[in-house]
Amino acid sequence: MRHFFPESRHAFCLTCSPHRAEHVALGYKDGMIIVMDISMKGEVIRRLRGHDGEIHSIVWCPEPGEGALQGRGEDGAGGEEEEEDPAGEPREGGSLLASGSRDQTVRVWSFTRGKVVMTLKLPCLKRRGGSEAGVKERIWVAVHWPPARPTQLVSSSFGGELLLWDLTKPGKQRWTLLGPTSEAQNHSRIVFNLSSARLAGGQDLLFSISMDREVSQLRAISLSRS
Repeated sequence: MRHFFPESRHAFCLTCSPHRAEHVALGYKDGMIIVMDISMKGEVIRRLRGHDGEIHSIVWCPEPGEGALQGRGEDGAGGEEEEEDPAGEPREGGSLLASGSRDQTVRVWSFTRGKVVMTLKLPCLKRRGGSEAGVKERIWVAVHWPPARPTQLVSSSFGGELLLWDLTKPGKQRWTLLGPTSEAQNHSRIVFNLSSARLAGGQDLLFSISMDREVSQLRAISLSRS
């Protein structure tokens, strides 16, 4: 058994890269995200700064490279030139990550550049009963990157809603509500985790678990591309 202590901070979540087995991303209570290389004794090779609150979830893009958002800077503006990667990633390679935070944003990161390429702000939606979401103390932002969909993200929102984000869509409203009804509310309380599975016939299913103690399942039709 090996142990790593990359930062003297309170860690909240971690995820392993599907493209580089030695790369592990960790999210911390103070909003810091790091990527460490376990083949280099846990050396920190990236520090990603931008969130103002604890990191609830981190996911890697299911496809290698950063071509899906090529040339996009913060909020979709033109990006900066890519820097040389000290970890040995080719300039045209690299990886994208996404993170969800208590600061009510989902951020997409370029691992190669170590910078935010997109910030997605959670919308304040009216929930059942007519009350408006937005109570910061009652939020958990789970993020999931569906397999084979490098330009789409799924995240939880304030009160059990699930949002499908189109990363190629211009403007501020890049999200669509997911759900079995017109209210599009899958859970009555905050969602902690999201995962997906592909059936033998190629159909994708999305699963979510919430503080309401229920497991919700969405079929692929809800995630289909326009």
